[in-house]
Amino acid sequence: MLKPMKINKYLRKYPMQIKRLTRFFLIFLSICYTACNNIVPKEERMEHLASSQNDIYIGIVDSIPNATQFVNGVKLAIDELNFSGGVMGKQIVPLIYYDYNDKKTSLKIASKLSNNPDVIAVIGHFDPKCAISASILYKEAGILFVSTGADLLRYGGAFIFNNYMPDMVYVDKISAFMKEEKYSRVLILNDRHQSNKILAENFYGQAIEKKLNIIFHKSFSPNEKNFRNLLSDLKRKAFDIVFLVCGDTAASLLVNQMREMDIRTPIVGTGVIDTQFFWSQTGKKAEGTIIPTNFYEKNPRKLTQDFVKNFSVAFGVDPDSFSARSYDVIKLLKHVMDKKNSYLPMILDTDIRFMGSWNGVLSNYNLTREGNISPSALFYKKYENGKFIFLKQKAQKKEDRFELVEEITLRLAVNDDISTFDPGFVYDSTSIEVCKQLFLNLTQYNHLNYTPEPNLAISWTANEQLNAFRFILRKNVYWTDGQPVTAHDVAWAIKRNLCSKSYAPNIHHLFVIKNAQAIHKGTINDPDKLGITVVDNYTLDFQLEYPAAHFPSLTGLPIYSPLHSKAIEKWGKEWTRPEHIQSNGPYRLVRYEKDALVILRKNPKYFNASNVSIEEIRFNIIPNNFNVLSMYKQNQLDIMGGPFAKIPSHYLKSIRELPETRFHYKKNLNLSTVAFAFNTKRSPVDNILMRKAIASVIDKHFITRFIAFGDQIAENSFTPPSLLISEKNIFPVFHPIHAQKMMAEAGYKNGQTCPEIIIESGPTVLHQKITKAVSLLLKKHLNISTKSIDSIPSKSSSGHLFYQDYSASYPEADSFLYDWYTQKRHYTHFTSDQVSALLEKARQEKNISLRNKFYEKIDNILIHKECILIPLYYDIAHYLVQPRVKGWNHMAFGGQIINRWQLEEK
Repeated sequence: MLKPMKINKYLRKYPMQIKRLTRFFLIFLSICYTACNNIVPKEERMEHLASSQNDIYIGIVDSIPNATQFVNGVKLAIDELNFSGGVMGKQIVPLIYYDYNDKKTSLKIASKLSNNPDVIAVIGHFDPKCAISASILYKEAGILFVSTGADLLRYGGAFIFNNYMPDMVYVDKISAFMKEEKYSRVLILNDRHQSNKILAENFYGQAIEKKLNIIFHKSFSPNEKNFRNLLSDLKRKAFDIVFLVCGDTAASLLVNQMREMDIRTPIVGTGVIDTQFFWSQTGKKAEGTIIPTNFYEKNPRKLTQDFVKNFSVAFGVDPDSFSARSYDVIKLLKHVMDKKNSYLPMILDTDIRFMGSWNGVLSNYNLTREGNISPSALFYKKYENGKFIFLKQKAQKKEDRFELVEEITLRLAVNDDISTFDPGFVYDSTSIEVCKQLFLNLTQYNHLNYTPEPNLAISWTANEQLNAFRFILRKNVYWTDGQPVTAHDVAWAIKRNLCSKSYAPNIHHLFVIKNAQAIHKGTINDPDKLGITVVDNYTLDFQLEYPAAHFPSLTGLPIYSPLHSKAIEKWGKEWTRPEHIQSNGPYRLVRYEKDALVILRKNPKYFNASNVSIEEIRFNIIPNNFNVLSMYKQNQLDIMGGPFAKIPSHYLKSIRELPETRFHYKKNLNLSTVAFAFNTKRSPVDNILMRKAIASVIDKHFITRFIAFGDQIAENSFTPPSLLISEKNIFPVFHPIHAQKMMAEAGYKNGQTCPEIIIESGPTVLHQKITKAVSLLLKKHLNISTKSIDSIPSKSSSGHLFYQDYSASYPEADSFLYDWYTQKRHYTHFTSDQVSALLEKARQEKNISLRNKFYEKIDNILIHKECILIPLYYDIAHYLVQPRVKGWNHMAFGGQIINRWQLEEK
């Protein structure tokens, strides 16, 4: 048997070997424990959770009851989440245990939780040896484990997370704090727990790098009770501060004995001693003790202040750092479950590792692929004159630069991340909405009738042939760097979009400009031959390929926006990053967190900045609309619906009826239409009488009321009334008797000998329901049998009827009728010299009222005279708008004009 002296010598001589043996012993012990206990393996757990209807269970393992507010932080978070609807319709259920820092007890708890197939995560196990042993069971069981107790990442891997600031970051900040406060002579005391020993050694290295003078470094047994001999040695040394690394029991004894021996030097402890036990045991003797903490309860951040207020109301005491951290972990799990629409641990594990950052009540967290969930802020609280004061708050101001100030911020939610901030390449509605706030187009659209009105251009004129336009630009428009916006910026941007190696999704809208399509295709190699002439800095001429009365409407599209050439040439694809981007609109981009958040702030360089009321806009990226609705009801969002996160359709009825939401509800017409189209080459619908008979038995009012639940408006034209208003209803109405007569005239009396009609169903569930309803109507009124197939319309389509879901690409009737006739009519095999002639006449007519007369005639031909299309409904934008938003109006196209809205002051 080795004597104690020889053991100590061996420990000093072979520290790494002992460390490995300790690790292997813990793993061996845990594996033995696992083998002796039935845990649910991760594969079975995933399979069970995927089909389970049970609530979501999370294990909570504290050390000692009431030592901290850790458990209460969990309770508050879960109560808030369950009150707002839980996760995916399920409640979160906490399973609370205490391991008393005992490894055997800890393993029993870990085994019990691992044997419960409904447990998805465990939070806790503060003692390092308990946490390491338990982590092995949780990993085998496929349970997420988040602990602040040990450097688990050395033993962990999948499912294992550290929830504390990494040691090197932690000691770097503390040593920097000591240097700034001029504590140049430092004494280090630590117990011999492995984690504390490593922390003290890391601090030693950082202190030396910062040229601090380490006067004395001494370790002691974790079970030591009497420190007077050690302290006697210290009294003979001159030092400015003590760095104390140990548990709360040893720390309370040391502090008491130091003060009894009249050692009044300030002490810097670690966060683990910030417990009720430590402060109650030391009392006034804690004077001068400084604790680094991630939690500052007086932090002005709204997120923090709401937590402090709610916690105090719920439990009658102030929260501590333990409660704030446990609260944040629950909220983080909820955030990821909502984002992924899943509570499977394997999916959550992956997403947390790739999030990068997350904002909690403590501060922003840095999330790494290795499994760190690390608070980024560190505060210092000092016990002085019987109360706590916080030091060094100036260093944290940058952290709160983006804290939400509700009174000046428009809070929005969108379902999808931003595809790009480059107006030349936007195509999705979310990116269009954001770019509208950042960049001026030459024109913008009137919110009442969608006619073009001045924006960057203050006026424009056209020649008699409508194939040449001159735009006069404002002289008081500037980029965010202070440089003027000129006609050269518009011309450069259009040429860049045409010649870019990356395909611009809406490039075809530039092809109206002379030679644009040829330059894009490469048949003309000289971009200077493009039909754009910069007359002077504020005058721009366009030469067009053909007469286009609608051209001013096209210049309201983002692809015509001017761009800052120097920024793009300098930064390349990185030019849209917040620190590089140059914009000229009412707002500027200040922050972008992928899949999480976009923050815009008022642009002081905007030409009309004095009339921009709303200071900040936040686009929260939230895929789950049920969560968005819950946030709106809790007054965490200002607007929902329309181009923003959609209102779940089956909630519309209750929203319109309930007192708390019915006065918030608004609905407006979108510039999109859904219709059926006939394949005029297929018998029997090659016969116009059969087309009109079928159109006359499709009851659009029945479909919109009972199939679509009133979410759409029955159509009377293909073109939405916002763009084309007909004075008379000349289109087919529901008339079964007349339909039967027309079918008999076509040779199919009572549906006899009529071939089966094939309907190509649309892509959505609603389209499929409508297809089924149409089939029933044809059978009931005309005795026609039908067959529904899932197919995308093409020139070779086999169907007799197919869906046409069409949205305006610019807000003119031309967008519907010209674009449909030149692009989509081929699926119908319909041609008409009369329609072609009317379209050309419309494009050459300056007067918009006369122009619309031509489009009305075309609509009449397509729907009544030839019955090529059967309009079903216009799409409706449903909104919820908080009463504090004033001046709001719906823009169906081109982006919301938020700079004209206001937020009501409280």
